[in-house]
Amino acid sequence: MEDKSHYFLKSLGIYTPKEFPTELHDNVNDYMAKIKDSHLDIWREFAGGWNSIVYRYLTCYQCNKQFTFCVSKYGGSPKQPIRYFQERELFIFYLSGISVIESFCYSFYAINSIYDSIIFPIDTDEQKRNINIKSLLSNLERSKIKDENITISIKNLSQDRNFFEWLKVRNILAHRESPPRRHYLGGEKHGSTEWAESILINYETTTSRFDWLSKQLYRMISDTNELIMKYNNLLI
Repeated sequence: MEDKSHYFLKSLGIYTPKEFPTELHDNVNDYMAKIKDSHLDIWREFAGGWNSIVYRYLTCYQCNKQFTFCVSKYGGSPKQPIRYFQERELFIFYLSGISVIESFCYSFYAINSIYDSIIFPIDTDEQKRNINIKSLLSNLERSKIKDENITISIKNLSQDRNFFEWLKVRNILAHRESPPRRHYLGGEKHGSTEWAESILINYETTTSRFDWLSKQLYRMISDTNELIMKYNNLLI
């Protein structure tokens, strides 16, 4: 019987979970492959980021599963080495999750560079390093697609409190520390455990955030697919 929990992504020859927009991701990849020969350098930047979306998403997905299983079995204040295992999964979860968004932004920037290399330059290493959600959105708002759904989606994402939390925790983990956990005895928080930025450690810690990430990614890739279908005659 066909496994309905995972779907085959033909561009990478790998199975993705049902939450991933597999068909839409392949559609965009197939379209961009048609302009590979005429825009090879830009296509390479796009392809690297587009593939990265998949790999980082799968990593985030697996960490979510592992952490949720572990915290459901051992709770939010286990002894070592279980505590280390939970910290490892949280670290990779947050870094890979933000990388999904950043990889999308890089790929979408490359797509726009084909349409308008003046507003979206991607030739030098410095230009590539400066690509992020803030610079992408700034350039989109000066472009001819400033009113398209994809621009609106990226703008909404950039203002979402969940994005701010994810980004802040990623920066803490990657650049500062492994945050301590606060365990409450008594009072209205009795029995609960909090982590960085007052995040509750329980079976919903990563599942709720992964669900948010999946919805954001689906919307952005869907909007990208819509955009390239609208403007496809400009490139092929």
